[in-house]
Amino acid sequence: MTDFCALVPIKKLSQAKTRLTPLLRASECAALADNMLRDVLTALTSSPQINQVVLFSNDNKVAGIAQEFGCRLLREEPVTNLCDGLNRAAAQLGAEGVENLFIVHGDLPMIKNTDVATLLDRYQEGLVICRAGIDGGTNALIINPADALPFQFGVDSAHKHM
Repeated sequence: MTDFCALVPIKKLSQAKTRLTPLLRASECAALADNMLRDVLTALTSSPQINQVVLFSNDNKVAGIAQEFGCRLLREEPVTNLCDGLNRAAAQLGAEGVENLFIVHGDLPMIKNTDVATLLDRYQEGLVICRAGIDGGTNALIINPADALPFQFGVDSAHKHM
């Protein structure tokens, strides 16, 4: 069985899900993001293929959640953008010996450990991209080596990653 390191980028929970503010109060958006992150972490930490879960954030609340779930926290520099920060995080993890890096966003709805297992069980080598259906973004990515390519998360990033 191949071992994976899961890297989970998550913005400040108080700034998450702002597109929903026409429907939800800011506190409800933050609570939704918190619950989604907990679902993602439950799926990842219960997966036998994942030997390390690393949260990538600059949020003190996320730091507490990382500790609660037994995850490592890599602090994101406050002025970085997601892709630059993830490139640095992947380089650091690669230098630490991580080979199979599984990047999964902390706000994937209703992810289960069976979803994670299905994806990781099918992984052979190289690159796997899980494309978002709405905007062509990348919901998850598996890569070996960890820093093999520059990340380009955002609209149409699945195509850019390919």
